[in-house]
Amino acid sequence: MSWVSLIAGATLAGASVVALLIVPKRAEPLAGMTIAGCLAWSVWGFVDLVRVHDRSDLALAAVVLALASLATGYLLGASLLHLLATRPGTTPIPEPRDDEPRTGVIVLADAEPEHYSPRQTARDIAELAEAEGPTAPLAVQPFFFAGERTRYHAAGDRSPARDTVRAIVRRTAELLDRDAFSAPLTAYAFGSPTLTEAAAALTATGHRTIVVCALGVAEGRPHELAKRALDAASPGRSAVRVEYAPPLWTSDDLAALVASRVLRASEGVESTTGAALVVHGQPPAWSRDFPDHETREVAFCHRVRALLIEGGLIDANLRLAWDAWREPDIPEVARHLAAIGCSRVFIVPACDPIDSLATLFDLQHAADFARVSVPTRVMPAWNDAPEVAQTLADSVIRTAREIAGE
Repeated sequence: MSWVSLIAGATLAGASVVALLIVPKRAEPLAGMTIAGCLAWSVWGFVDLVRVHDRSDLALAAVVLALASLATGYLLGASLLHLLATRPGTTPIPEPRDDEPRTGVIVLADAEPEHYSPRQTARDIAELAEAEGPTAPLAVQPFFFAGERTRYHAAGDRSPARDTVRAIVRRTAELLDRDAFSAPLTAYAFGSPTLTEAAAALTATGHRTIVVCALGVAEGRPHELAKRALDAASPGRSAVRVEYAPPLWTSDDLAALVASRVLRASEGVESTTGAALVVHGQPPAWSRDFPDHETREVAFCHRVRALLIEGGLIDANLRLAWDAWREPDIPEVARHLAAIGCSRVFIVPACDPIDSLATLFDLQHAADFARVSVPTRVMPAWNDAPEVAQTLADSVIRTAREIAGE
């Protein structure tokens, strides 16, 4: 019984360490108490062995066995984390029973959950693994969860992303004719409500025409997966027509919104202001499958760059920077701009529609990592500026008119 206590207690303690690293903050005390209890059980087994046998070689063997069991429990717990990445089942799209004459509208956003979610983190890790990304050793993976939880904690345990999306959707609703369009619904590329769930909610109330508008410069893999899930959920969609509005990369108003913020911040020192226009990089496999994503973001940033030059900034002081996977990255661009004489450097998330943990922390960390001697400032994302809602509303209206053949 003493050996069982020694081994089982240490194994469960190791697995509980994984739980301590991945659970939300509110569950940390429980995980900590579980570790303490399991260690106490293992120590009781060790003490009982020493008391009964009173042999130094046996005591040493028990210590080695306990440490091995602790490591085994940790690795066993880490090996089960992939089970959290399971996706929810598909919501079927019902046939409309009523006849709602208005067009249904869904705004599709790629926005992180409001609160830290181990499931979402596990899905992110699985997505990167599927995309031929670097696979972290099993023993390291729990620390990715701990890092994500720490980012949420630094933001007050709540990401502002989805609150901002809802604010944008409310603004958009005010710009749409209520006789022609129902109140827009919000859907998320990952998490609930999904695009399929939102479409099911509209068809259940009799909508036979639905316009989906993605909130973003370009549609990447998350948006495409959401569309495929919707198509798979409605194989016999003869009574419902779903049309996807084009992405927003051609919008002059959004490019002007980004440029105007930089120009206001650089007023009076335009000739010595540098700006890094941030583009979202993709893993190689995603780039091969969705090349338009990067192409459109780069094109949008070039539109912003042209407006900045018209506003007085120097061409040489404006560069594109990739947030991941490709070069030049943000620190490299910031160092270059400082080296050529810029008195200040702006990190501009030109293609980010909403502020998230990435814009609030990752971009700032990249700017700090550059360690330049000039002031470096991270600009905000689009957020709920009036131009964003107006662009979405215009896109929805144009798509609806194309459906009607106008």
